[in-house]
Amino acid sequence: MAEPRTSRSARRDPRLTTLAEESGYEILGRIGAGGMGIVYRAQDADGNDVAIKLLRHEISDDPRARERLAREVTAQQRVRNGNIVRILDAELDSSDAFVVTEFIPGPTLEDAVESHGGLHPEAVREIGLVMGGRCARSTAPG
Repeated sequence: MAEPRTSRSARRDPRLTTLAEESGYEILGRIGAGGMGIVYRAQDADGNDVAIKLLRHEISDDPRARERLAREVTAQQRVRNGNIVRILDAELDSSDAFVVTEFIPGPTLEDAVESHGGLHPEAVREIGLVMGGRCARSTAPG
């Protein structure tokens, strides 16, 4: 079996080495970060590109942070929309909590806004209406 690899930038967080060893994901590098987590580009055992969100180290031991991540995963799994990435894997019960989603190449939202400016409010409204309608239909009983 091939040894899991991590990029030089990804090696800074020892949890990434553990994740690679235990899950078989090859961490390729950091994509971005938010208030709760850091997102890395990786490849699964079949060579498919994926994105892995790992809780920030400073909140990784907080059960409330893991609970919030679990709620995020549950909500995202309810949405059936071709414009929302699918969740492929998740580990939510440990301080090494992570979520794996499809990787869609393209600019980050921050980069897109920086390059092209913010979306017109009417465009945001239309996106919300489409997503809201699809989400409501996908979660309706039946």
